Amino acid sequence: MSRNRRHKLKAEMNVVPYIDVMLVLLVIFMIAAPLIHQQSIEIDLPDTSSDTLEMPADAGNDTLPLILSVDASGSYYLNRGNDKQPLLPEDVTALTAQALAEHPDLPVLVQGDTNANYNRVIDGIVLLQQGGAKKVGLVTEQPPENGAGRAQ
Repeated sequence: MSRNRRHKLKAEMNVVPYIDVMLVLLVIFMIAAPLIHQQSIEIDLPDTSSDTLEMPADAGNDTLPLILSVDASGSYYLNRGNDKQPLLPEDVTALTAQALAEHPDLPVLVQGDTNANYNRVIDGIVLLQQGGAKKVGLVTEQPPENGAGRAQ
């Protein structure tokens, strides 16, 4: 045998390490996905084509839905009692429990300012649930009729 004979180098990419990494990531996501779902808060999200909630013109304060408002600074307001003053989190829970004790099937809604911190809105939903709300809906605005979008 001649030692001058050389083997040609193969210029192929070895994809086995990439497949190993992909399988490890797949296993991580398969384990993590159910854990993330178990910690979520159940809310009824409105559809874009949902009907508006019609309220009777002579509806009193007790028959209106319970609405928690979160302003841009993250302050909480309920449409019960003095809604001009921001409420402490424990007040939101207490007022919610009181309203739901009087009217157990009262709709509970959250309306958050566009610039409100998302965590404050979620914290408000949790406060409502601690006050006894089983289902919490979100208040949205109807899109403009002309389709031009919101003014900047």
